Formats: sequence, C-alpha cells, structure tokens
Amino acid sequence: MGHPTHLLTLTGAEFPGAGFLFAFSQHMQTALGESATRTGLTFAPLALGVAGGSLTWQKVPARLHRPMIAAACLVAALGYGGIGFVMRSGGDGGAGLLGLQLVVGIGMGFITSPLLTVALAQVKPADAADASGVMTTGAQVAQVLGVATYGSVYLSAADGAGAARRRTPFSSPR
Repeated sequence: MGHPTHLLTLTGAEFPGAGFLFAFSQHMQTALGESATRTGLTFAPLALGVAGGSLTWQKVPARLHRPMIAAACLVAALGYGGIGFVMRSGGDGGAGLLGLQLVVGIGMGFITSPLLTVALAQVKPADAADASGVMTTGAQVAQVLGVATYGSVYLSAADGAGAARRRTPFSSPR
C-alpha cells in the first residue's frame, strides 16, 4: 500500500477534522445557544471548500501532487488556528468564521482525494481492494478517535465552565 506515511497523513488530517466538527457544533449549540439549523449552516462554507478542492485538485500537475498535499495540510491547520483566534472572545465569529471555514474546507479538499490517489497509485491491481480498505478504515478510525478525544475534552471543559448546563435535546429533565 504505497508508503506508510500516506496512511499517517490521512489519519492525521481526519482526526482533527472530525473532532472539530463535533466539538464546534456542540459549542455553537450549548455555549452560544444557536439552533441546530444555524449550526449546520455555519459549516456550509467548509462543505463548499471540500467540494471545490475535491473537484479541482486534478488540474494541478501530477509532479506537484505531493507538495500540494503538504501545502493543503498547512492551509487547513492555519484555518483551524484562525477559527480559534476569531472565536476566542466567546462571540459567534461573524464573517471571519465563515471565511475560515471555507479555508479549512479547501485545505481538506486538497488533502483527502489526492492523498488517496497518490497512496493507491503504486499498488498492484490485485492488492487495490485491500489497500483501499486499509486507507478507508484508517480514516474512519481516526474520525472516531477525533470525535471521542475532542468531544471528551470539550464536554469536560464546557461542563466545568457551566456551558453544558443549558438544556439540550439530550439533557435529562430537571
């Protein structure tokens, strides 16, 4: 299956991505009091960025695919850092949040599909199904661990700060 660093890069991108989606949606609903609809719509720029990146990365010359993946990891990381910066005051992040969600999405769109292509391009056709399964399973395990880790940290911190004490669809009646 190509080089083991491909799997590490994919899991390294999926872990924070899934964890962020879970923890940030919880933050928007429990700490900021946003509706599920508004929370979901806040992620629309991220989805558009992923779609745009996923659909256009093949226009980049093949010799640049590996550096493009590394640059996309940096773009996504900068986007996540920017989101942390605009959200630090406890507000809703405004237009800056939406723009940074787009940045993260573009980064993620230029990571996942090209990384799978680069990783699986050197695999013998007889081994392609197994290699693809390993990559997909690795990504899914990273997503589960990301949600569990980020969720545990966020929910523990939110409970200590009183943010999770608000009534949510999952809270028990008092």
